[in-house]
Amino acid sequence: ARPSAIEGSELLRVGIVVGIIFLAILAHELGHAMAIKAIGHRPLLIEFHGLGGATHWSPDRPVSAVRSVAVSVAGPAVGIALGGPAFLGQVAIVALGGPTEGLANELLGVFWWANLGWGILNLLPIIPLDGGQIMGAFIGGIAPGKGMRVAHVISILVAVGLGIVALALQDWWAVFLCGLFVWVNV
Repeated sequence: ARPSAIEGSELLRVGIVVGIIFLAILAHELGHAMAIKAIGHRPLLIEFHGLGGATHWSPDRPVSAVRSVAVSVAGPAVGIALGGPAFLGQVAIVALGGPTEGLANELLGVFWWANLGWGILNLLPIIPLDGGQIMGAFIGGIAPGKGMRVAHVISILVAVGLGIVALALQDWWAVFLCGLFVWVNV
């Protein structure tokens, strides 16, 4: 049986959403890769996985805490730079009485959330998020050799706290993510 026009348009919508999310992850990881190159190292691989991506590199010399933070901030910064104007554009459209429904409005919302929303969430002080890496580098700069251990403990506390809030709000996806973050850090 041939799919109806509605099924075909839904498939197209899902494909576009997946494409937007893929490109947002790629832009985020390219932000890390560009920062790695800017501090004089070579990015080795960008890897995509179930919850996002990772940019791998192997420094051939020690990297200062400041440079490590710069690499970690670069990914979310790209997302915030891309998603911020899209969010403001959508707010302006609504404020000016423009359409609040329709495919274009929905896709604009997906675009800004995949970039701005994830960029901000990714700055939470939870390992393996970029905010957790920033926290680990910062603490490591203050207490060499203990930074990541302390960062793991803080990550667990933050994830448990956010998990309790998510549970109270019955946001099951957030509860799952917080549980996963606790597991990763234990």
